[in-house]
Amino acid sequence: MAHALVERGELNYDMKAVDVWPEFGLHGKRKVTLRYVLLHAAGVPGLPQGTTAEDLCDWDRMCAVLSDEEAWWQPGTRFGYHAKSFGFVLGEIIRRVTWPASRWGRWLGDLSLAVRRWIRGQRWVLAG
Repeated sequence: MAHALVERGELNYDMKAVDVWPEFGLHGKRKVTLRYVLLHAAGVPGLPQGTTAEDLCDWDRMCAVLSDEEAWWQPGTRFGYHAKSFGFVLGEIIRRVTWPASRWGRWLGDLSLAVRRWIRGQRWVLAG
């Protein structure tokens, strides 16, 4: 989804996360870009000790926790698989760019329609 939003001009790989999520810039994360997030180089690969399954189900809480998290390294200087934080960081950037929800819904609807048209076109080619 992030790549499609870049293609549409709604995101830019070099945009800073703080441009849309100012509080994320705390504790050494001010220079995190969308590119760093996508490359797992943002510097926040893990979650604080004691994070519970209940915490993981609370989007706003997890985004607040990650905003307050200290960068493990200077963003963009190292790679570390962000398995536990990636979805929250990327998702929150996308959510803040695509808000309000009606715009989000229209975008997904447009994408769905394009995929259905492509599939129909492929069927025609295969059947023809």
